[in-house]
Amino acid sequence: MLLPELAHLPAVILLVMVVATGVALPVAVPFAAGLGHSTIGQWAGAFGVVAGTVVATVVTWFGFRAFRRSPHEAHFLGFSRRIWSIAIPLGYFTGVGFGVYLCVLFYI
Repeated sequence: MLLPELAHLPAVILLVMVVATGVALPVAVPFAAGLGHSTIGQWAGAFGVVAGTVVATVVTWFGFRAFRRSPHEAHFLGFSRRIWSIAIPLGYFTGVGFGVYLCVLFYI
């Protein structure tokens, strides 16, 4: 019964990761600044938050770049290249927009 849903689970996980990377981009610096100012000695944690966000963003960028260089007839995780060319930027920019909303809501 759940076989079609399980077949698309890696694609859903990929899109969730892309959206989470977009959310983390505008939120990481204010969160790390608040973490660094709230308790003494948390600078390593603040640096880890920023470094993790930068690494996730770079991995997402290089994944999207590798996808853009794939052949036009390529299928990835059961979907065509055309669907991924729309879904990945849409998910990323949706995440960035939600991250900006959270940044304004909690930090400004």
